[in-house]
Amino acid sequence: MFPATARLETVYRASAYVVRWAGRDVVLRIGTPPPRLPWGAWRQACVVTACNPNSRPRAAAANRRAARRLEAALRRRGVRALPAEGRGDAGDWPPEPGLLVFGLPSRSAAALGRRLRQNAILRVGRRAVLLVPLA
Repeated sequence: MFPATARLETVYRASAYVVRWAGRDVVLRIGTPPPRLPWGAWRQACVVTACNPNSRPRAAAANRRAARRLEAALRRRGVRALPAEGRGDAGDWPPEPGLLVFGLPSRSAAALGRRLRQNAILRVGRRAVLLVPLA
């Protein structure tokens, strides 16, 4: 069961998750195969954000600080990350910065999302992009 409202799940599914790689935007969408990514030795990746915990808007400065802390924590763990941004199709929510993270096991990514008070993360496999609710 999705921990947030059905409306939020619909919003997450009606969003593009844009990853900046090799000077271009690569678009991920829930329920679809991902485009080519720099997989290296990894079988999967995740998209995680530190912004707007519990899908409640915060000031831009607070979101920037949270994003910098997330980046620093992932660097300390030695995992590779690419800049990402969630963009709602409806345009009624500002773009939300995040990261596409390689080399972080699924359970660790989910635990990280919970610590950041996120409702969900994306798991990006070589075959599909999945919404992972965080209870």
